[in-house]
Amino acid sequence: MERYTYTAFISYRHTLSDEAVAKKLHTLIENYSIPGDIKKSSGRKKMGRVFRDQEELPLSTDLGGDIKAALENSEWLIVLCSPEYLKSRWCMTEIDYFISLGKRDHILAILVDGEPDEAFPYQLRFVEADGKTEEVEPLAGDVRAESLSGSLKKLDREKLRVIAPMLGVTYDKLRQRARRRKIRLAFSSGAVVIALLAGFLTYALFKNAEVSRQRDLALDNQMQVLIEQANISVAGSNKLPAKKMLAEAASLRETVGESNDDALYSALEAALYTSSFETVQTIDNDNRIFSSIIFSHNDKYLLGITNKNSATLIDAENGKLMYSVSRSDIGQLFSVGFTLDDKYFFTVDSQYGYVSLYKTETGELYREFNASNGTAGNIATEAFALEGNKILVPMRHFLAVWDIEADTAEEILPTSDEVFDTYTQLYMLDISPDRKSLAVGSPGYGLELEIKALDGSGAVKLENDSQRAYYPITFSGNGKYVSATSFGVYSVWSADTGKQIRLGTYNNTMSGIDSSALNYDGSILMIMTPRYLAAIDVESGEVLWEKTSESNSETEAKISPNGKYVCASGGISGVFDIKTGEVLSSLPCTAFSNDGMKVLCDSHSSTPTLLTTPEGATAKLVDSFDGELFTTERYTNPSKNIGVNLRYMCSDIYTTPTEAARRKTFFYISPDTAYGAYTHYDGFIEVFDISDPDDIKAAYCVAEHCFNAVTDLLFNGKIMASCGGYDARCALFDLEHGTMLHVLKCSDFAHKCEFSKDGSKIIILCGKYEDTALVYSVKTGNLIYSFTAPEGEKFTNIGFTEDGTQAVAIISDGRADVGELYPTFDKMIEMTK
Repeated sequence: MERYTYTAFISYRHTLSDEAVAKKLHTLIENYSIPGDIKKSSGRKKMGRVFRDQEELPLSTDLGGDIKAALENSEWLIVLCSPEYLKSRWCMTEIDYFISLGKRDHILAILVDGEPDEAFPYQLRFVEADGKTEEVEPLAGDVRAESLSGSLKKLDREKLRVIAPMLGVTYDKLRQRARRRKIRLAFSSGAVVIALLAGFLTYALFKNAEVSRQRDLALDNQMQVLIEQANISVAGSNKLPAKKMLAEAASLRETVGESNDDALYSALEAALYTSSFETVQTIDNDNRIFSSIIFSHNDKYLLGITNKNSATLIDAENGKLMYSVSRSDIGQLFSVGFTLDDKYFFTVDSQYGYVSLYKTETGELYREFNASNGTAGNIATEAFALEGNKILVPMRHFLAVWDIEADTAEEILPTSDEVFDTYTQLYMLDISPDRKSLAVGSPGYGLELEIKALDGSGAVKLENDSQRAYYPITFSGNGKYVSATSFGVYSVWSADTGKQIRLGTYNNTMSGIDSSALNYDGSILMIMTPRYLAAIDVESGEVLWEKTSESNSETEAKISPNGKYVCASGGISGVFDIKTGEVLSSLPCTAFSNDGMKVLCDSHSSTPTLLTTPEGATAKLVDSFDGELFTTERYTNPSKNIGVNLRYMCSDIYTTPTEAARRKTFFYISPDTAYGAYTHYDGFIEVFDISDPDDIKAAYCVAEHCFNAVTDLLFNGKIMASCGGYDARCALFDLEHGTMLHVLKCSDFAHKCEFSKDGSKIIILCGKYEDTALVYSVKTGNLIYSFTAPEGEKFTNIGFTEDGTQAVAIISDGRADVGELYPTFDKMIEMTK
């Protein structure tokens, strides 16, 4: 057998990754321990030396003397193949020289990157035989991976594919021997391990118990922290993140046990129960004022324009400001939007002709559509997300579809038969809900309004007065109708035929931006001007309701996804029932979430919040309530006459007007005739133990309502509740221990209260005109629900259903606010998910 200085010569491209593979392969081959029987059959006691040049050599087609000598004195040539390897003339020359030495069958390959047809050298893939070129499959290992560490890890396994032919054995034989060797090592080590385990078993069991105890203690502490953080979050009107914290806390309950159940239950009550238009999330906007604010399609983010040229992204699930982006210091943003998968968001600078695309997770600028050709307003004020990661960009003369991944734009349709000038710029735009058509037009005179099919199948002309300048055009939610306004005139068209199905006038009290919006089925049209907001029945043209204002601020109104509500801000603010105009909330609101469960409030101020809509609340306003309410007895007729000795002399000092003070005294007896309470007209309460009529004992005195008459007092077991009238508080007192549990804040005047049957909740009727009902947890004093009667109405009755699953406040017009109370702990936990 010919003697060689080197067992192998490694030929590789000097990149960082290939050099790392070459270096490790060098070590693996030289350190490989040859199995005993293969030593005998191969005549090789050890693998021998491997040649690997350390420095990049000059770019020359001539090999140096040292390299030639190394190739001549190497038994095998190992080639690390990659697309980069093929670019090295020096590496190709190394292969050619080795083949010229007659050792072509001693070339081995390892694929480190790329596909075989783009990584293997031609010399290894093809051979000349009988004057013909034939393709062969190189003997190769494969160490391709997503990272260098992955490649090096695979090399530990693939080394045998290279070593096996060097030893004259098959790869499978070498692999099976390596496997058996591992088993032997594991078996021989097993006896030692068993002996050690026997010695440490008792210690391990003890230690394991201690570790388990410490782990459970840590999880218990973690659960308590989550519950406390949730309570703090709720106290700050941030119920959305609180629900997530409590879901995490509940997941620990299986391990921790039931030790924190009371605290978890109370926190769940505070976080889960919400009344309509209650604040559930405050927004940290860093004192920015938003315009054109929108929700992402998945409702996880809020995106708005700030300071004219910046866009700010907010995490809607925790209210935290994520970052602000800006294309330049001189541009002005006209609108913003999200791609349909919410992976990116974009800003539109119509003035300078840019649509800038950013990564939602990081705010990094990803792509930019540049239509800045020196003409102001070269693109429209809006762009629209399409399927397949594309964005529709309406241009001055055509529509462009921008493929954001390929970063290419395709012109698909002209925007008008006319040539737009700076006055007749394309500002009227809306995309159909199915994103297959675009309504286009301009506020300029003499231009057509039409709906263009984006696939080029045609356009529908809208019947209109060509001498009128129309303003924003909008589709109905089902895409069958479109509407627009024009200085006191509104129009509604069929999107299928372009026929004008309703033309009417409205109260245009001043110049300014007028706009319109259709509900989902196109049956109701909302008109908004700075001083006017109205709902119009499209079929009849009848004004369903209207509201006016003296403010000159522009009124911005949006319709909820389910078409039931309208939110408005600006000249006229609030949330209204779309059919009746009833004021559901007087707060200025600007946008509904896509799931319809939240509405954004005060986005134009420094304190924006998210409110719960009726769809997202656990309390509902129902047309009527016919169920029976549980009523606590105010007085139980005792079996004997009860005589008490009063120790308190009522004061003449009174803080409320005599005619409104409701000065009265009354003796209340608990249903079980265990306690009696005498209320003095100045609010002082004396409590007596009357369980034995023959031995009446003075128990406690309660002075919580001093100088304000008690308007209601009732018992539930060992708990006493008293309403303080003008004191506007309800005191909860533990009679058994003589301690004050909670003082519950009311509104203006506390009229009466009712316990739930199990005593866990209390509802209080308050407000100067009996127009507020508050539901509290007796255990924690947390406010659960706050009901407000419609303007001009009051609550005529309050209470809980017999089964304790609903808190009810009945309104004087027959309707009722009904708050759900989850019947089980498990149900409450389920609602956090």
